[in-house]
Amino acid sequence: MTNSIIAVVSALVVVFALSYLDYRRLSKQLKSSARDLGHYRRNILRKSGCTSLLAGVSNYTIESFDGGRNWYAVKDTSLETVREKDGSYRREFTLEILGKAEDIYPGLVEHLAAMDRLAHYATSYGPLSLASGVNGPEAEMLRDIGLTVREAA
Repeated sequence: MTNSIIAVVSALVVVFALSYLDYRRLSKQLKSSARDLGHYRRNILRKSGCTSLLAGVSNYTIESFDGGRNWYAVKDTSLETVREKDGSYRREFTLEILGKAEDIYPGLVEHLAAMDRLAHYATSYGPLSLASGVNGPEAEMLRDIGLTVREAA
C-alpha cells in the first residue's frame, strides 16, 4: 500500500514538473512570437489600391521593409503550394520588387501621406468645414491630395 502511494505521488510530481516545464517553454515561444509579430507590424508595411488623382497611375502596390522610410513598387508574381518533408503544406509567395516607389509612381507616396493626414484630421476633428476659407489649413489639405479648391462663383 505504501509503495503504491509513493508511486502515485512520484508520478504526480513528474507530471506536474513536466507540465511546468512545458508551460515555461510555451510561454517563451509566445513572447518570442509576439515580439516577431510586433516587429513585422511596425516595419513591414504595405499599401495597395487605385487612384485617379495622379496622372498615369491607376492600380498600385507599394511595400516598405523599414517602417515606411523607403517605399518600393512591388508585384506579387506567383503563389504556389509547397509540400514539406513532414507531409504538411504551405503556401509560398514570390514578390517582385519593381523599383523605388517614387521612380515607378512619381508623387504617389506623398499623395498617400497627404491622404493619411487628411483622414487623421477628419477622424480627430470631424468633417471639413472650410471655415477659414479657400486659403485656410483645411483647404490646403485638400490641395495636398490633388484637389482644386476655389471660391464658388
